[in-house]
Amino acid sequence: MLPHGDVAGPALDEGPICYNRAMGGDPTSAVDEEATMKTTATTRVKGLKVAVPLRADDVPKGLVPMDGPAGEPVIELALEGSGLLVRAKFNGKNYRKMLRTIDEHGAANVAVVLQGLLRPAEGGGFHLEGAGFQVNVKVPRAEAPGAAGPE
Repeated sequence: MLPHGDVAGPALDEGPICYNRAMGGDPTSAVDEEATMKTTATTRVKGLKVAVPLRADDVPKGLVPMDGPAGEPVIELALEGSGLLVRAKFNGKNYRKMLRTIDEHGAANVAVVLQGLLRPAEGGGFHLEGAGFQVNVKVPRAEAPGAAGPE
């Protein structure tokens, strides 16, 4: 016995204590390793971080009042070609700021992205937890030098 009550393992001259079968180190293994290789694995996650690009023209305008309490509006995202419906509840102030940016720069000059954590909803379906909008103003590309034409 070792000082802490542990039992001593095999002596060092008896060979390795453990094997890594994935590396082919187990000499007692009679299984054909190539025939048992997996091509798919499952990893459990609590949610999926998603970013959904939206056309600025498709963003509903009257969902929150431009003055007063904004509340927590909800948008339902329907995936085309399927029955998948995702509810996204978000901060009304964030939505209001997005609308102002679209109005200020024009729908053609902004990129709108709805982001959040996709999780199963109580009672079935899915919801976008912590949903929020990101609006990026598109910067016009500068013309290459000498492309302006003859002067």
